[in-house]
Amino acid sequence: MNRLSLLLCLILVNATQALSVGVVDMAKVLFYFDEVKILRIEISNRESRYQADLNQEQSELDTLGKRINDPKTDEATRETLEKDYSRRMFNVQKKFEDYKQKLEEQKDAELEKIRQTVYKEIERLAKLKKFDFVFDAKQVYFGSTVDFTDELIEKLNRKPAAAPAGR
Repeated sequence: MNRLSLLLCLILVNATQALSVGVVDMAKVLFYFDEVKILRIEISNRESRYQADLNQEQSELDTLGKRINDPKTDEATRETLEKDYSRRMFNVQKKFEDYKQKLEEQKDAELEKIRQTVYKEIERLAKLKKFDFVFDAKQVYFGSTVDFTDELIEKLNRKPAAAPAGR
């Protein structure tokens, strides 16, 4: 049963009393919430640092490749360099995958903390405004609702930012 069906059932059951329903545009909240903007910048900076490290490794591999292909390199040295090249190439690929996974895990963990902050503020405002229910604005197609997205964003951005892990 989707949320809208659940809401309709509750309205029918409680037809004798009016329900107060609030809506929030979560996409807008997550776009304009300052902590999310900061997280985007931090993730971008981490990606840049990782990319710089990988570029350095690639540069070293390119230099090694030139030595391998240099006609002046003797056969025994070439074989040793090719083994070193293969080992280092594997390590660069592994490092890339590790960086990618680490970034995803960090981003997911920090976004979850942000979501919890948002949910707590939604709950606080919903209780203050005496809403019976709060739904994502994209899930409500019809009915009398109160959109408090902008107020939520304003309240969230006024609160002191919690220090996320890993900064």
